[in-house]
Amino acid sequence: MIKYDSIPVYNYSYVANAISPSIAIFTDTVRKETAWSCENWITFFNELKGKYGEVKAKDIWSNYWLMGLSKSAGGKGDVRTGSGLVYDSVPLDCRSFNSDFGNFITKYKLRDVVYKGLGNITKPIGSVTGIVGDVSDSADTTAKVLKYGVPITVITCLGLLIWYGIKKVKS
Repeated sequence: MIKYDSIPVYNYSYVANAISPSIAIFTDTVRKETAWSCENWITFFNELKGKYGEVKAKDIWSNYWLMGLSKSAGGKGDVRTGSGLVYDSVPLDCRSFNSDFGNFITKYKLRDVVYKGLGNITKPIGSVTGIVGDVSDSADTTAKVLKYGVPITVITCLGLLIWYGIKKVKS
């Protein structure tokens, strides 16, 4: 039974941790338990929320989720959980096809944790939270791209033009 003091059971991969599989401590292969499902992650959050309140529950839950998320997906890539550079040890269906999980992360504003980094590529459009939520997320993403991406691109292009101009003058 999952409680507020439970330690998540991650989907561990020996392939991802072939160098040092003995240090996997929070995993299904070590504890001989079934890896947590999306429903287990929701239950865990609700137990945390009941014990600590919503704000602290978000922090604790997010920390455990990010431990199982690969570095390429924006997580911690914690080798103890089976995640690493590219392998996620959290359930993939939570990030793609599970509408209950999608509604849960939207309700508690955990989408940015679940779809961190390259995980944004897998963010469903219209299938989990409805068009309104996704349009809002898209507007936020567009605003961030305009705020940071455009100036970086302009500065990079100017730098390349200056470098090219200096190189051409020298030759």
